[in-house]
Amino acid sequence: MATVSFDHHLPCRLSADALHERLVAALVDTDEAPFWPHRLNRVRIAELQLDAPIAATYRAPGWPDTQRAYRVSEVRSGSGFSYAPSEGHPFGGEVHVDCVPAPDGSSTLHWRGTYHMGAWRPERLFFKAYFEPRFFAGLADGLRHIGAPTP
Repeated sequence: MATVSFDHHLPCRLSADALHERLVAALVDTDEAPFWPHRLNRVRIAELQLDAPIAATYRAPGWPDTQRAYRVSEVRSGSGFSYAPSEGHPFGGEVHVDCVPAPDGSSTLHWRGTYHMGAWRPERLFFKAYFEPRFFAGLADGLRHIGAPTP
């Protein structure tokens, strides 16, 4: 059994409350969220509540889109949530997403988690070598643009 951990701190000009509000709205359909890295991933959730299903589509050039299911495992009112892979997902584990206030009124999106899987699963290679670095770089870039002063 292999373990894959990740821990990303993504700064944002919005307050933690405003970032949380935008993030929750985005999860209804991330295709409508301008800060989301659409070319890599799409997420849909009806409502952020305990045990709510999360449908994710992973995209990679030259490969068919891959559907994966998750469920909300914890909701921290106004600050964040956790989710876990649903039955049938190739990974186990849990992920935590929090909007953390900064002293200057801005915030940080803290996205961290640990997945457990078979050591040589192709999904592990896809996640670590392709998806994780591109997704979080794309999300960080998108967050830099929300809350920015307009010219």
